[in-house]
Amino acid sequence: MSAQLTTDWLSKHSQRLNHEFKLNGYVSIPGFFNAEEMAEIHENKERFIRDIVPTMPNTEVYYEDAKDPSTLKQLIQLWKRDSFFATLTIHWADGNSSKDKSRQAMGAIFYAERCKQNIAAKKAYQAALDAQLAAKGMI
Repeated sequence: MSAQLTTDWLSKHSQRLNHEFKLNGYVSIPGFFNAEEMAEIHENKERFIRDIVPTMPNTEVYYEDAKDPSTLKQLIQLWKRDSFFATLTIHWADGNSSKDKSRQAMGAIFYAERCKQNIAAKKAYQAALDAQLAAKGMI
């Protein structure tokens, strides 16, 4: 994940991102992956199209022209068919099987396994939360 993508940036844009996700079912965040990660994604996309798409039912593969494979338009639930893409997928929290409590507590969205955590920020957040709860006599 790009070093330019920070917690501050996400906080500043969280309402817009949430709105876009609810509206479109996805969110585009420029710079989320660095060039090396994008190369890996493109390589796996080509492998998936070459090796797996031909085995998929037509209810999960859509083309502009069904008779022309070069017009591939959309793939449905590719994360269910390939472990690489499963690690990139965002799932609703009710399907969250993460062993990490902070990822379980993220609310409506569970971030993919491949997302890297900012451990220092996580510890600072937890310390601030603990202090707030202690001040209120909740812990």
